[in-house]
Amino acid sequence: MVAIAMGLGGCATQEARGDQAPADSVFERTEALTVASGTATGPRGASPAGVAAVQAIPTVGGVGMWNGDVEQTAPACTIIKLVNIPFGCYGAGDKLQLNLKLQSSTGALVSRSELLSSATPNIVLYNTRGSVVQEVALNFPDDAPAAICGDHLSISSAPGAVTGFPVIFGTGGVTRFNAGAPWGGTGGPTNSSGQPITAADIANGNHPCRSNVSFRVEGVASPIPSSGLHLWLQADAGIVPAAGAQISRWLDQSGNGRNASMTTVARQPSLIANALNGRPVVRFFGAQSLSFDVRATPTRFSIFVVGKNSSPSESFSMILGPAGDAPNNQLRWETGSQALFVAQNSATIITSTIGNTRVYHALSARYDGSLINFFRDGNATSSSAFTTTTPWTTASLGSFHSSDFMIGDLAEVILYDRALSETERASVNAYLRLKYNLP
Repeated sequence: MVAIAMGLGGCATQEARGDQAPADSVFERTEALTVASGTATGPRGASPAGVAAVQAIPTVGGVGMWNGDVEQTAPACTIIKLVNIPFGCYGAGDKLQLNLKLQSSTGALVSRSELLSSATPNIVLYNTRGSVVQEVALNFPDDAPAAICGDHLSISSAPGAVTGFPVIFGTGGVTRFNAGAPWGGTGGPTNSSGQPITAADIANGNHPCRSNVSFRVEGVASPIPSSGLHLWLQADAGIVPAAGAQISRWLDQSGNGRNASMTTVARQPSLIANALNGRPVVRFFGAQSLSFDVRATPTRFSIFVVGKNSSPSESFSMILGPAGDAPNNQLRWETGSQALFVAQNSATIITSTIGNTRVYHALSARYDGSLINFFRDGNATSSSAFTTTTPWTTASLGSFHSSDFMIGDLAEVILYDRALSETERASVNAYLRLKYNLP
């Protein structure tokens, strides 16, 4: 999903795909992206003439709030989304360049450039002029693979793009669209409760912004089925480091913004390199957890977890848990040989004997609305009947809210909001078996 925009002061006649951006576009083929003291610079290390360098986007929960500063009396706002952008498209420096052209109240064009990290998939652009055309461009770094990134980039917007846009080329793309009407307030836009917009608000449409643009990398062959993909965490992709080996955010690769984060340093798990078939794992030591920006809420589902339970006693290690006592939904390693599933706010509790949980394995489960089946490394271990229309809502990784923590490792978590077919389930298991050298 990606955005399309409207023209700045006139119609463009550029092809929808081409080798160069329009001459009056702020999009430039950047020879090198540099970051110095939080300031984004252009290809020659200089900010646009007469425009002060823009400081790095303040980020909270995956949402950057960026002040366009061209209108403060009756400002508009735009939601910019980076959707399904593979981590490799951010390059070794974990940066993409966002370029903007915004119209001031005098009609003058104000250029802005900013470097974005994978930790900020949603940007709220505010204090812009309403009901005028604006331009948004995205540029991949030089070391991003064009065959995956630029060649598969698409852009979409609401309102739609002006004639001749979007323009896509090997290093990124640009679009023009109307900023929409003023959002009804001043300063940073708020949700229906008067609070600053969060990732969940963006996902649920709980914001007053009248325009949006999305940049999406699509059409790249996925190693797993994409239909119904609800959550996808990989220890070798989307890790945002904190101090030392600790991590502050684990970014959802499904494109749904279910990033898992923890700001309290003592509660942050650690990234352990070369732990499983040469790949890293996220390790929880018994007092760490991550909370989802957007809760997982499937009713029917298929889930796959690669990891191990390292608890030395026959007590449980929480994999997925609730935000509080209700709704009490869980998936956990129960003992050294069992997994336990909780649904319907504790009304359904099912235990499956899956074998040794203290070695790396792929634990999976599939629920089709009447039957839940458990598997270890793709092999069936048990099935149980139950019926529910209540979503299986989970909000945390590695804990029951802020207690009952995991002692163990996670290498990958994949969750679908539907029951996969046997063929699909086998394909996911084949992918995990090959990647992690599982039995």
